[in-house]
Amino acid sequence: MVNLGGANYAADVTACGAAGGKVTDFNIYTGSTQKKLVIETIQKMAVYTNAWLYTIHEFEDAIADCKAATIHANDEGVHAWDEGVAFYTGSEAGAAGHYTTAGATDGVMIYALANKRCKNFKTCGVGEYSGNSAVNIALFDQFALGKNACQVGNCPKAQTHLDKIIPLMSVPLIQGTLRYAYKVAVLSDSHKGFGEGYAFMMSVIHRVNKCSVADAKIIYEALDIPIADPGVGGFKLGGAATAPGNGVAAFTAVKEAFERNYVCMGITCADVGALHDDNKLAMEGAEACIDSTTGGGGTDTTTEKDVLPTWAIIAIAGAGAMMVLFFGLMCAYKSSKDMTIKMYNDLKKEGAVGKV
Repeated sequence: MVNLGGANYAADVTACGAAGGKVTDFNIYTGSTQKKLVIETIQKMAVYTNAWLYTIHEFEDAIADCKAATIHANDEGVHAWDEGVAFYTGSEAGAAGHYTTAGATDGVMIYALANKRCKNFKTCGVGEYSGNSAVNIALFDQFALGKNACQVGNCPKAQTHLDKIIPLMSVPLIQGTLRYAYKVAVLSDSHKGFGEGYAFMMSVIHRVNKCSVADAKIIYEALDIPIADPGVGGFKLGGAATAPGNGVAAFTAVKEAFERNYVCMGITCADVGALHDDNKLAMEGAEACIDSTTGGGGTDTTTEKDVLPTWAIIAIAGAGAMMVLFFGLMCAYKSSKDMTIKMYNDLKKEGAVGKV
């Protein structure tokens, strides 16, 4: 809930708190420097929270139309799918997608964000600092495949592609949260940077929360708006200026809270990459992680395909031994049978067969 003032403000605060919510009072950030926090929050959340969710809504709407099982509904489904791609890309990215010419722009929507963040995390193309992001390259493959699935009425296939799209769309939001968490914790960024970090965090925290409430709480509380303006240079992860929330260790807590849930969220350490500075050097404590087989609150996601229990190994070995024995007996039987037939034919030639 946001404080918009009014006569019922105090009552609204009480009611919101009783319901387990929290009121963020942006009215304290009104000075020429302070209001940058509000501006960044509004600008970023308009696109990376609202338009991000609406993009997903359009894809879901397309699949719902597909399931209506009529030609007209399928046409609507394809149209809705195109709308989802449009909300992701925007109208300023250009017909040819990513531009590399001087002065050109990728627009201002999520497509542009993915291309901005890939430069910071070396995830453009295949581990590059420039060009179209690996996220966008992978997404537009899924966009086309999902549309084709709707076109032919293969609704389950379209859902499969959407299940791949959502994790990919989350990557730039995670990268944005990590970048500004680092700026606040290590580089002592002020109002603008904290506003951006808050906006990115609020755009992706729901996905972390679905995997681990505890880890989502760590991230949320680190980048939540302080209840009092800490002043220029006073921002720290964890809220107020007095909170022990600065330094690499504070950033690491946020980074690891994300990383514990990558498997659950359907992404990898390589998807997120490592944070680099403007000189393309990896930032201390912001290196890329190594993928594990656990995710979301430490839940073990290792499958039987990956690691077999001892009893299964013994059973497989026993079955293998039985197969070897079986084939051995079959070979011996065939050899004996061939020898018997040969002896019979030899005796028959000599006229011994049939005589008593």
